[in-house]
Parts: sequence; structure tokens; C-alpha cells
Amino acid sequence: MAAKKIARDYTLRGAYVASEPSLSFDDEENHPSSTEQLSDIPPDLRGASFFFSMAKTINGSLNLADRISSVLSVAVELTYIAHHKLIHAERCSLFLVDHQNGELYSTVWDVMPKSLSSGSRSGSPSANMSRSDSGDNVDIRPAPNLGAIREFRIPIGSGVAGWVAQTGVTARIEDAYTDKRFNQEADRKSGLRTRTMLCMPVFSKPPEEIHHSEMSCPMVKRERGVPIHPNLIGIATLINKLPSDDDMTPFPPFSDKDEKLFGDFLLMCGIAINNSILYEKAQEAEKIAMKLAAHNAKLLERSALETKKTKVLLQIAESLYGDHTVNTLGQKVIEHAQELTNAETASLFILDEEKNELYPAVIDAAAQGKKFTIPLGKGISGHVAQTGEVINLRDAYEDPRFFPDIDLQSDSKTQSILSVPIPGPSKKFLGVANLINKRAITPDSSRKIIAFDEEDVAIFRAFSVFCGLSLHKTLMLNQINKQQRMLTVTMELMSFHATSHPSDFERFLKSVPEDPVRVEDLRSSEFDPHDFDTEDNRLVVVVRMMFVDMGFAERFEIPTEKWDRYVLTVRKNYRPVAYHNFVHAVSVAHLVYWLVKSGTLEGYADDIEQFSMFIAALNHDIDHRGTNNQFQKNAQTALAAFYSTSTMERHHFNHAMTILSAPGHNILDAFDADSYARCLKVFENAILATDLALYFANKGKIGGILERGEFDRGNGEHRELLRGMIMTCSDLSAMTKPFHCARRTADHVYEEFFVQGEEERRMNLPYSAELMDRSKSVEIPRMQLGFMDFIVRPAYELLDKMLDGVTGQLMDAVKRNMEEWRKLKESGEP
Repeated sequence: MAAKKIARDYTLRGAYVASEPSLSFDDEENHPSSTEQLSDIPPDLRGASFFFSMAKTINGSLNLADRISSVLSVAVELTYIAHHKLIHAERCSLFLVDHQNGELYSTVWDVMPKSLSSGSRSGSPSANMSRSDSGDNVDIRPAPNLGAIREFRIPIGSGVAGWVAQTGVTARIEDAYTDKRFNQEADRKSGLRTRTMLCMPVFSKPPEEIHHSEMSCPMVKRERGVPIHPNLIGIATLINKLPSDDDMTPFPPFSDKDEKLFGDFLLMCGIAINNSILYEKAQEAEKIAMKLAAHNAKLLERSALETKKTKVLLQIAESLYGDHTVNTLGQKVIEHAQELTNAETASLFILDEEKNELYPAVIDAAAQGKKFTIPLGKGISGHVAQTGEVINLRDAYEDPRFFPDIDLQSDSKTQSILSVPIPGPSKKFLGVANLINKRAITPDSSRKIIAFDEEDVAIFRAFSVFCGLSLHKTLMLNQINKQQRMLTVTMELMSFHATSHPSDFERFLKSVPEDPVRVEDLRSSEFDPHDFDTEDNRLVVVVRMMFVDMGFAERFEIPTEKWDRYVLTVRKNYRPVAYHNFVHAVSVAHLVYWLVKSGTLEGYADDIEQFSMFIAALNHDIDHRGTNNQFQKNAQTALAAFYSTSTMERHHFNHAMTILSAPGHNILDAFDADSYARCLKVFENAILATDLALYFANKGKIGGILERGEFDRGNGEHRELLRGMIMTCSDLSAMTKPFHCARRTADHVYEEFFVQGEEERRMNLPYSAELMDRSKSVEIPRMQLGFMDFIVRPAYELLDKMLDGVTGQLMDAVKRNMEEWRKLKESGEP
């Protein structure tokens, strides 16, 4: 007997849709098809034969939809065999349990023989059913009035079926309309009339297999709604028992025998349905496992690709620290990109910003040795370089931007192409990288060109970033190497033009007397080098006299000829500005000389410290431009960009070191390594100490040390503070000279200040200080008096205290000059 299959609609809650199944038998001989044949079989064997057929039908498939079909068919079958004295009911229903939502659900309703459905529906009972009414004559009606919704649901606890599901107890009802549990709305919707009912629970286990704890606590408490027995899987209902041949009472009640027979039948059904549920769950788990396996395989494949990509990117990153040319670096990057994307060829073009064109750094082997460039904006590469756009083409010749001359140069044919810009600093592009003709992987290894995919684009864009870093670094190194070569040439030129030559030294020796001043005058604190002009060679001899008189020539094994040449070069590197010139340098060096020769520094500074301060004084303003640090900062000069603090002082030190490095000018070459290093350290600190900003920073610290009586000439830090104060006071030593000399020097100072102020006005910069305003030249006495009172006098007071009061004559000279400036201020004399 052909049975129509069940169409299944499976949701997360386990809903099933069914339509018109039937009971099937293996053969007609063992399973008779008429009541006459059944009447010839003894009653016990007739029952066994029927249940054997039911068992085979119900367990014929593991598919849950098929099993529900079989259960419903067999349930209807029970209504056919009236002469067999089995259950004789008009129709039946089966609901499954949704434990999660606390509901009963079914996609079928009112299963009955077509002989009944075509005749009287729950009117007068009819017993005119025969075996020929079974099978395809089963009428399975869908849930009533549900429209497109093909699933009927009942809350557990609602109606007779809901009550049975809640309690787990069989409901046998003789008159449904008098039972308060019955919901008459179902009849009104279906047009049927329910009279008698046998509603029984369907469990997944036989009673003897349910654990004692499950029997003693049959209901499982849910988070919401009513409790449900854990083994309950459905509710089956027989409706309207029909009269038998022996008893024609209309709609007799269901008997104990009916309940026992239906219970045995449902026990078999429950086990079968539960097995199908478990089977379907296993199938779903298998599908999920297969999906997970497929997903994991994709993840593994992607992970392998990402691992490979990461290794390649790390190899490219390592090239950042390698010594590569642009060509070799580009070749390595392109080869890695080809390997990952399976491209046939690749190219790398570098942008020449001056010429606005691209030149090849890496191209196809066939084009090697052929010189060509691509104008910016022309062709695919030119367009990418100009716009920064990524271009991915399946067929390059279909794009009007493609530049076919490249194919002509390389004797190749471009099909698919991926072109990306190489990013550089400041949102600029350094060039363009191209991948050409992606090869497809074919079983027979034949050549097949396909388009580059999004993965290729992502990989190549990442490559372009690393390529940009490496390329920028390589181009920078090339530029640095070029600049270093230029610097070497410049240094050679500077060394030739900025140093004195033997011929200069010969002319110097012939032009001056051996001793232009008396030693006694030189040793006086009132000696003023400003009496000489900056180009006067006698000033160089004065420096030599101080150098020899301090014993440095003999002590440090420095020949006077070498010393003189060194001093001539130092003078040559001072600029002809009004104040910060070579005369000022000699004036500063003279105070150091005076402190040494007067014995003031005995016990405070050793020979190396004294010599280092002396040569520092000579170099402390070398290459001064006549402008101060504030001007350099405000004007944003190259020096200010190079030296963020103590701008001019650091420049003076570096320039002085350049002279010491020039051939024939290293006056320290006789020093051992330790003395050499120590001398240069003191030399540097002494020059930096002439920055008044450092003086103000150290002034409070020194004052505190002296006030507490903690100054220790043996303390390295205290000695450095002392050397710094010596350099500050030496830089201001012109204020200790006789007043006529001090006033002349002040005129030079203010002239230089006023020139700086005029330059600041020309550049629309604020005055660095009031001292730079030429319109206030008539106020020089006031400004000079303020300068001495605020800076000069406190500096000399601190120096005198640090040296135990032995510099009193310098302090006296400062006070005398301050008084003279006060008189000028009060007189109003300009």
C-alpha cells in the first residue's frame, strides 16, 4: 500500500508538518485486509497479528515525520477493526511537548477515516467501516483556521490535553461539554462535535525504566510556566468512541480495556518517537559537526595563509635593517608578493618628484636593460601614483588608462593587473607596485589567468606599507650618504678656507714685535684687550704671552708655533660684529689668566681645569652672529632647530671642536686619553656656562650652598659650579675695567643689540629685550645700571664668596663703575 509521506518543517522548537500518511503491511497474506478474514482468526492471535503490524509500521523508519505518520495511521487503524473488538473511535490527535516553551504543538488535527469525514461528522455514529477504508482513506486535517501558520499550539495546563500534560494522568471523559477542562472553542472552529475522550500521556520510557527518583518527583520545575514531567514527549487523544456490532449505544464511553489497549499502543509509540527524536538530534549534531569541520578547515586554510603572510611581512620588516639599494630591496619585496598571490610577473616604479615621472626599479626580466619612464598621470601606474587609488583589473586592455608601451618593452601580454600606491611620509606616495597576471591553480597545471581577488588586494596593500617603510628608509639612507659626501667636501673647503695656513703664519711672525705689552701690565686686572683692534696681530701675541706665562706651553708640550697657528685660526672664525668678536674673546681669557697668575685658583682648579677654561674663553663666542638665543628661537633659525637649548653656546662648542679636528690644530694631541677626555669635558661645560640662562639656574643653588657654609672645593659638583661662575664673571669682565674702557665697551654692546633689534623689526618679530630698541639709546646709562645691578654685581659677589674673598678688587671695580653709570643717569648725558 503506497503511503503518502510527511512534509516536514523543522524549527528550533521542533515543529512538524504532516499530511496524509497511512499504515503499511509487508504482505496481504500475513496482514488480512478484510473483516471477514479477521473473523476466522482466534481473538488472541488476531490481537497479536495487529500489534505486530503496528510495531513494524511505527518502527519502519527513524525519521520522526515518518513515525508520526505511522502513529496516526495506526491510531486510525484502531478505529477500523470493529469486529476485532479493538478501540472503535471516530478520530484521534497527537501533540508533542515543547519543554522549552511549556507548550504542546501539532501540525495535524482530527485524524479520521474518509468514510466518516465524507459522511456524518460526529452526528449519528456509523459502523459501516471495513478494512477497505484503511490506508489511503485516512483523512488528516490541518490545524483549523491557522492560515499560513501550519502549526497548532496549546499552553500546558490549558484544555484536556494541557491538563494531562501538566499532571501526567490519563483523562477519560464521557461527556466533554460537561467537563470544565474541555475547551469548546476547538469544536466551534473545526465544525466537529466532541462527546467522549480518551486522552493519555506519551512517555519516552516504559514505567519500569523510569528511575524511582523520577517517579517520586514526577514534575520538573521550569523557570517560567507550569512544571513538566522530564520523560513526557506527547499527548495522544481518541475522540468519540463509536458503537460496536454488539452494542449500538451512541458514543459509548471508553472502557478500561480501551485505556489499557491504547496505553500499550502509546508505550510503543513513545519509545519509537523518542528514538526518532534522538536520531534527529544526532543528525542535527552531525550536520553541525560537519559545518564546524568545514568552517574549521576554512579557518585552518586561512590561518596557514595568514601565517605565511606574516612570515613574509616579517622578512620584509627585517629588510628595514639591511643595507639594500632601492633595486635590491624592491626585488625582494616584489618576489615575496608574487609568491603569496601567485602572480606571473611584478614591477615596482619609483616616483621622481622633480621630473613628475615614474622610473622602473623592478621590472620583468625581458625588459631589463631597456630604459623607459612613465609620465605622472599616464597609464595605470601613472594614474595610481597621481591619485593614490588602488586599481584591480581583470583585463587591462579593456581599460583606456592602460599603457601598452610597457608590454612592448617587455615582450609580454598583460591580462589581469593589481596596482597599488606605495605610501610615504606626509601623505605622499613614493611609487607604485604592480602584480600582473594571476595564475589559477589547475589540475593539469595548465596556464590560466584570472583576476586578483580581495584577499590579494589586502595582502598587497599590507605589502605596500612595508615596502613604503623600507623604501623610505633606503631612499633616506641614499640621501644621507649623498649628504655625507657633500659634507666631506664642504668640510674640506671649510678646513682650507677657515684655518690659517703656513704662509699666514709666516706673515704674522714678520709683522709684530715679540712682546707688544709688558708682562707687568698684562698681569694687571685693569689690562683691557679692547685697546687693540680685532685684526691687530699684536692681540694674537698677547694671547701667546698669557699662554706661556701660565706655563701651559711647557706643561702640556704645546709648541708656541702650533699655538699661534691655532689662535690665528680661532680669530679667523670670529665674525666682524660690534661686540662678540675676537677682542671680546681675548678679554674673557684675560680674566682667567689673571685668576691663575694671581694664585686665586690654587686649590680650586688644577692645571687641566685652568687650561680648559682658558681655551674655552678664547672659543666661547666663536662664529657669533651678533644675535642672542632668543632671536634664534623667535626667528626659527637653523641653529635653533638644531640646538633646542643654549643654542649659540652649543654652536660655539661644536665649531671649536671642528677647529681642534682640523689638521695641524689639535693642541691637545700630547694629552693621554684620560686627560684628553677630561679636558674636553671641562672645555664643553665652560663654554655652555657662558649662557646666562644657566647662570640664573645655578645662582640660587650656589647661594644656598654658601649660606649653609657647605661649599667644598674638593666636591666635584661644587668645583663645576665654581668653574661656571668663573666663566660668567670672565664673560662680564669688561665691567671691571677702568670706567672709560667699560663705557667704550658698553657702546659696542649696545650697537650690536640695536642692530639685532632692527633685524627683529624687519622680520616683524618682537624685541628680544628692551636693550634692543635703538630709540632708547639715550637711556643707556639707566639700562646699563640696571644690567649691572641685576646681573654683574650678584655674579661677582657669589664668586668672591666662593673664593674666600680674594677677588675683592674686582668687586670694588664693579661698584665704582656702577657709581659712574649712576652719575651719568642722573646727569642725563647720552
